Amino acid sequence: MDSSFRKIAVIGSGAVGGFYGSLLAKSGCEVSFLIHSDFEKISKQGLKIESIWGDFGVLPLSKGRVNQDKISNPNYKNSYQAYFVNDSKDFGSDVDTILICLKSTENKQLAYLLQAFQDISHQKKLQIVLIQNGIGQELFIHELLPFAKVFAGLAFLCSVKKSPHCIQHIDYGELTLAESQPDQTACGIGSELKDLGNLFQKAGIPVNLEDDLILARWKKLFWNIPFNGLSVLLNAETDQIVQNQDSLTLVRDLMAEVQLAAKAEGRLIPTSFLEDRVKRTFSMKPYPTSMKLDYENGRAMELDAIYRSVLKRAQSSNTSLPNIKFLLHALEYLEKNKSIDKK
Repeated sequence: MDSSFRKIAVIGSGAVGGFYGSLLAKSGCEVSFLIHSDFEKISKQGLKIESIWGDFGVLPLSKGRVNQDKISNPNYKNSYQAYFVNDSKDFGSDVDTILICLKSTENKQLAYLLQAFQDISHQKKLQIVLIQNGIGQELFIHELLPFAKVFAGLAFLCSVKKSPHCIQHIDYGELTLAESQPDQTACGIGSELKDLGNLFQKAGIPVNLEDDLILARWKKLFWNIPFNGLSVLLNAETDQIVQNQDSLTLVRDLMAEVQLAAKAEGRLIPTSFLEDRVKRTFSMKPYPTSMKLDYENGRAMELDAIYRSVLKRAQSSNTSLPNIKFLLHALEYLEKNKSIDKK
């Protein structure tokens, strides 16, 4: 598929999808964002991106083809255009790429949200890019759209939603891309994956291509498992976790268990990778993880995708992960009691 111009639907237009989708709109793609909450406000004001790569705005387009030139707007120094819809049926039948950036806790909505694309996937090459934490979620997409080409994106990104229409990009932003197969085998790096990588690179997003999606997901879990959970349990941001020797020891112990679980599936990850993740977190700007923000705002945490799925896979290979299991139980306790406190 030609990466020079695409019609992209973004499902999950928060701190991740809103950021990457806006960069794709800025690069000249025709982007449509699905907005549920705050639709009235965003459909009038668009999205504002405050980024270490440069601030810009994405303004609502009501009709006609996307204007790839900058638009004058007093609220934004540089502005571009995109569509904003509140129903996935309004994406249109000419979409060729779907960017799914929903939290994994909301995946139950996907059967409805992707219903409009089921006939399309039979008729043309439809590409799905699932950008989520955890491991194994692509299998659900394969079931829903068996004729679509499915890819996964793993974001190493520090971004938050400052307000309904403003996304703040704090640090990093690179995206690892890999192709998915229903049997979870390594797919290699084919021409379609390369074209997809070029699409994001043209938008100014650093891209790494991986030939083995499951290996890539295990590598992402090296960071997600310790830092997401500990940020909630210890009520700490990333800098506080790595700068304290006790919590840093916990980080390394949890990472070692991820390494063990990956090895049980034949994915060998050197200890040097573990140390690289720690080093990168030391240099990262202080950041409240997405799980910490979810917990503090009363939203469900991604315990299934990040922890329960890992423990289930480890159980099938008789691999013991006591630290990850303890962390999950602690998070389950906090989530249940948080719910009780709110009643």
